[in-house]
Amino acid sequence: FLEVVIGFSVLVCFATVSPLMATIGFVFQIVEYRLLAYRMTWVTCRPFPIGAEGLEEWLTILDVILYLATCLSSLLLLCVLRTGLDKRGPMDKLSAVVIITLGLITVKVLLRVALTEKPK
Repeated sequence: FLEVVIGFSVLVCFATVSPLMATIGFVFQIVEYRLLAYRMTWVTCRPFPIGAEGLEEWLTILDVILYLATCLSSLLLLCVLRTGLDKRGPMDKLSAVVIITLGLITVKVLLRVALTEKPK
């Protein structure tokens, strides 16, 4: 499972730099996931059940990866790619990074609140 999470984090963090490579990476992630499912079903069969606490730790790790990817994407957007802020000073770029990051994190939090499944 660690391999899938590492692939996901690289894909999410650097999708801003090359969207075409992100699309190709996404396709290969889906292929890898299906191959792992095939291996689990037909080759190794059902593993011996071992008690575990659940996926709460992995959800926390994925949440941190998404927050870091948000910050990194906004930094890469303004520092590497050509934008209208290229002629501006460093403080203008830094304020734009902070505004973009806070905006994206706000959207993420609002989506999480709106899409949270509530038990009946």
